[in-house]
Amino acid sequence: MYCSSCGKESNPGAAFCAGCGMPMPKATQSVGAPTSTPGTGSGLGVASLVLGVLALLPFSILAGIPAIITGHTAVRQKRRGKGMAVAGLVMGWFSVAVVVPLVLIASAMLVTKPKMADPPPLKPTRFARQMESRFEKFDKMVADAQTAFPDVPAGQWHTISDEVAHGRQVMAEMPGLTDQKTLKAKRDTVLKAYLAARKVLKDITGKGEPAVDE
Repeated sequence: MYCSSCGKESNPGAAFCAGCGMPMPKATQSVGAPTSTPGTGSGLGVASLVLGVLALLPFSILAGIPAIITGHTAVRQKRRGKGMAVAGLVMGWFSVAVVVPLVLIASAMLVTKPKMADPPPLKPTRFARQMESRFEKFDKMVADAQTAFPDVPAGQWHTISDEVAHGRQVMAEMPGLTDQKTLKAKRDTVLKAYLAARKVLKDITGKGEPAVDE
């Protein structure tokens, strides 16, 4: 630093000239000097870009709106990293406008289960008529089997007879009933007895009986 009066060089920061003793001029900071710390200007842009990328993933609900906020802030402050901020803004708005609604709709579809239609009520008279037709056909099959297989132990024929009798007894109790729960329980009992008798006949003859129409 040089003295403005005598021109002698003095030490930097000296208050007075070492030659003439005049006060030394104070150093002034140049106008427009940067005041921000180098490297911090693009922080919001980077944050917006990262949040925008996360907004396209399963984090869309948590990251989309923050990406928009940080992106707008970075663009408004005109700091470095504007390109990253704009990219984060675009991805953030895309997430809010498209990804978030799709995620919410998919979640609602997974949570909401379609309601199953109630089964039609059981009509006991119709069921009894159908099953009696089955039992009559089955009785004929049993009679033919007894003729064709005379050596079968009597116990097997008795088992068939008992199951058929039990099924018909329960079936006779169904007309007049209105409670669907009771009707369905008795229907299941009739079908169980019929299937048990059919199984024994199948073991004897090796032939099955057509499935029951419920």
